[in-house]
Amino acid sequence: MTSFSPIIKKQNIQLVKDTLIEQLSELQEYPYYYVVVQFGFYDNTGIKLPQTEVRKFYDKEQVSKTCKLIRNKIREALNPLQQYFFLERHTPLLDEYGDTIQEGRFHINLIVSPITDDAVLEPNRKCRRLLSQPDYDKFGIPIENNTYSDIEEYKMALINACIRTCGWVNKYQYSVKTQLVETPEDLEEVSNYCLKTYKDGGNDFMDVVLFESSDFYQPKH
Repeated sequence: MTSFSPIIKKQNIQLVKDTLIEQLSELQEYPYYYVVVQFGFYDNTGIKLPQTEVRKFYDKEQVSKTCKLIRNKIREALNPLQQYFFLERHTPLLDEYGDTIQEGRFHINLIVSPITDDAVLEPNRKCRRLLSQPDYDKFGIPIENNTYSDIEEYKMALINACIRTCGWVNKYQYSVKTQLVETPEDLEEVSNYCLKTYKDGGNDFMDVVLFESSDFYQPKH
């Protein structure tokens, strides 16, 4: 069996990480949007979800399906050129000796490329449907009845509303959190954060990066 020194493994991790970040940065346009999507244990009425439903939040295949759904909804309503999905687990449950009893449930880190002003000022049918959705960062008032400080805040409200139309994502404010990524340095920092469990050698990058839902490509040689 072939073995690799820690130095070679670290070099390979850095190469993969740098390649992914390079692709993320190719557009040279800003702002991007960084979104964290979490799955709660309660439904929109405050009733605890059955264990059969909660169990899915720990299942990579089930979470991956939700990522594909989110991707398609954002693409249809807001039409960004690129989306990049990364998986991260919450803190595991440990026993008194520090050994893992159960891995933590997943949450999603998502990076979305710039959205044009026209996409929201001249919205298509799917985007217009989002206008009646509540904005839970503004007390649940429908988007169309709110005032936003600028067009980027408006776009983030639409991103959040779009993601909340997916069945797993509930109304609680912190289920979806979106922030602007305004500079190349910010994008690199966010990308490194999304890749941290791979970068630190804890996971294979296939367990962190959802290629089937993302717009990464195979470099040509």
